[in-house]
Amino acid sequence: MVSDEKIGELALGVTKAHFGADKVLGVSVEAGLDPWDDEILRLTIRLTDGALENAPADAVLDTLVGIRRRLEEAGENRRPTLHYDAPEYDAVEDAEPVGGP
Repeated sequence: MVSDEKIGELALGVTKAHFGADKVLGVSVEAGLDPWDDEILRLTIRLTDGALENAPADAVLDTLVGIRRRLEEAGENRRPTLHYDAPEYDAVEDAEPVGGP
């Protein structure tokens, strides 16, 4: 198994390559289990405000594929799952619901 620190470094490098170094604030790593009790890596990627909105269309998918490849090359067998944390998500969570009864 690859250390969490090394996983974070690999993920950070790939994410910066796809979103731009100035748009990525950091990556946190947490080991976990999926619903089938297989080990996974939960990677939370922290982005600047507007980074997701202004990213190239394929940035999210290319980041996932790139991280997975780099982890496999490093000898890591756990599957990564990506979670994005960005200020625009906070705005959506705080917004009043639209429509309804």
